[in-house]
Amino acid sequence: MFRSSGLEAVTIIYQGPTCIPVDSTEPFTVIVEVGGAQLLQPYLSITSTNPSVVGITSGLDSLVGKMTGQTMLTIRLEGSILTDTAPTLAQLLKV
Repeated sequence: MFRSSGLEAVTIIYQGPTCIPVDSTEPFTVIVEVGGAQLLQPYLSITSTNPSVVGITSGLDSLVGKMTGQTMLTIRLEGSILTDTAPTLAQLLKV
């Protein structure tokens, strides 16, 4: 969970697995709350620091375990005028 210290309280919540089996596809969701209310259809940037370990499907809704290792999933709220910096969450994933 990430709480911004900017203009509005922004919380990014990752809901999904932290351990992904090799050769499996696992769904995940991200919830963004602003001032305690859920932000509908947030514009998110979601990346894996090591896409050879964990890939992200084109719909940004599932993770693909590719090989044994670790990676950091970075989730960023883009184009936010709600805060002074882009709210970001980093989630460690293992395969």
